[in-house]
Amino acid sequence: MQHLIRMIFIVSLFISTFSEATIIPTNFISNQKASAGIIEANPIFSGPERVRLGSTTQGFIEGAVFLPTFGEYLLEFSVVNDEDRRRNINDFVNVFINDQLIGQFFNNPASFVVNISEIITGDEFSYRFEFTSANNNSGLHQIVNAGTATLQVDEPSILFLFGSLLIALSVRNRRVFRK
Repeated sequence: MQHLIRMIFIVSLFISTFSEATIIPTNFISNQKASAGIIEANPIFSGPERVRLGSTTQGFIEGAVFLPTFGEYLLEFSVVNDEDRRRNINDFVNVFINDQLIGQFFNNPASFVVNISEIITGDEFSYRFEFTSANNNSGLHQIVNAGTATLQVDEPSILFLFGSLLIALSVRNRRVFRK
């Protein structure tokens, strides 16, 4: 009976070690290195760190987010189109992650939210958002919402206990963990 209790404790300890997620806020404004023509969108509506083109027709923000450990992260954030009917449907935001163009997102349809998800590997990532608009009314411009970078953790699929050695196989990533 004591062996069974010990085995259950080891298995639960092992699973909890691999199931805790590390979630880092991206905070694009706080992590900026350079910007021009950018303002923080009203944080009262959906929180802080929301980036928007100010009272101009072109602008950018760029920076880097440092992550606590080297690993594979799921980066998630969104681009929100303006809801006002006066918005220009040809306005757009170019989104770059690690110097790669992820997409060009137009200000149409109204209030549309584009959820962006990218897998990145490392202990930091860079970003750049380039805004272009036909008008200089900041209230009609798109918004890039802050998001999160979540460390991807292998969930063990198969557990074996050999004496005092616990082995877990992750079938998804074909990795072996020993505890």
